[in-house]
Amino acid sequence: MDKKGLNVIQVAAGLISLHYGLGFLFGTSEAVYHNGISGITYALMCSLGLILLANLVPFYHKNKLPIWSLFENRYDKRAKNYTVFLSWFWMIGVVASQVISSAYIFNLMGLPIVVSLLIVITIVSLISLMCLEKLSKILLYFLIINSSILLYSIFSLPKIEINQLITQFSSTQFSISNYISFFSIAIPTVLITLLGMDFHQFIVRGKNIFTSTKATISAGAILAFLTLVPTVLAIKVKFSNIVPANIDGKQLIPYTMIYLSEKFFGTNLKYLFLVILIATTVGSCSCLIRIMVQTFQKFEFIPKKIRKNREIILLLNGIIIFLLTIKNSTLISLIVSFYIIYIVGVLIPFITLLFKQKNNFFKPSSIFWSMIAGTTVSLLLLILSKLNLIIIQPPLNLEFIMLISGIMASLFTLISDKIVQLIFFKNNTYVKRNYC
Repeated sequence: MDKKGLNVIQVAAGLISLHYGLGFLFGTSEAVYHNGISGITYALMCSLGLILLANLVPFYHKNKLPIWSLFENRYDKRAKNYTVFLSWFWMIGVVASQVISSAYIFNLMGLPIVVSLLIVITIVSLISLMCLEKLSKILLYFLIINSSILLYSIFSLPKIEINQLITQFSSTQFSISNYISFFSIAIPTVLITLLGMDFHQFIVRGKNIFTSTKATISAGAILAFLTLVPTVLAIKVKFSNIVPANIDGKQLIPYTMIYLSEKFFGTNLKYLFLVILIATTVGSCSCLIRIMVQTFQKFEFIPKKIRKNREIILLLNGIIIFLLTIKNSTLISLIVSFYIIYIVGVLIPFITLLFKQKNNFFKPSSIFWSMIAGTTVSLLLLILSKLNLIIIQPPLNLEFIMLISGIMASLFTLISDKIVQLIFFKNNTYVKRNYC
């Protein structure tokens, strides 16, 4: 046993913190507020993903290396570099969701949304330049305080009648559209938990396989329980009429914070809980920005002069995030869309890695081009949809089309390239025999 490794509680806490952030809280409350009980899909799939992650613990413990290093060892350096790029890319979606969450808090205080976005991006970029190792612990305490306030708010808000609760459960109609919506959120959320290197780092640092396995299952169970916080809060707020009827779902938790502060401390201190929430959102987002910069610095196709300049990297990332957030969408839709682009790139190579043979069945070049094909198709669909150049009609939705099209493009490229290689090899063999 490695005494220097993390224990069950430490590994479980790390895994929970990766999912249980403001995107989780704001996104779930927004989805439940607008869509009823079906809005908990994303949150529950986060917990299910952690439980299923237990199946990959032996594999990750045995190999230790991050997925891009495993790809380099099995395939080639191109596969590694592209996976590093995808890891940075999907993180943009997560950071953007955090920025939007923070911006809507400032917007609730009277600032225009565009100005709020610029303020948040500037603040988090500046804070990310600081040493955040100690600050990350403080942020965890802030998140616990926020969660405690939200948990207490569930009991403080007016009670809801049983028939109202039944209405929420029965209002979700089971249709093809709802099933497609469920799978388009469920599959990417589970897969990102299995394939994301943020989760990998905690798994391999566990004392042993048993420790990490127990931690992943425990983390999934705890996260499932924590799902009740934004879910019950959204349902209670919806029926208590304490928020404006036209409120944006992203402002549900911030508005509740103001309501509770004013109720307990009076009008002069009505923003007290909101200040704690802002500190948590900005700090959490700064940590993510810091990780993005560190990942960006691994891009070998970027000149070293740029990679060494953190200010330039922050500026480039800030511009990308601003352009992404200015075109608003629901938080969960935004997060899942970027999950999908990463997943369709690494899923096929990872599966072939799990079922490795003595001799590679697929050439490294085939793997690389299948990664390119999958992500390109998914990204094009996302861009065209955001520009309103394609309109996806129910029962289909953007995330479902991105996922299916991306995986199909990746598989088609891989298989067709293999067929061409087999035909070429067969023809070459035939010519050589005739020549002899």
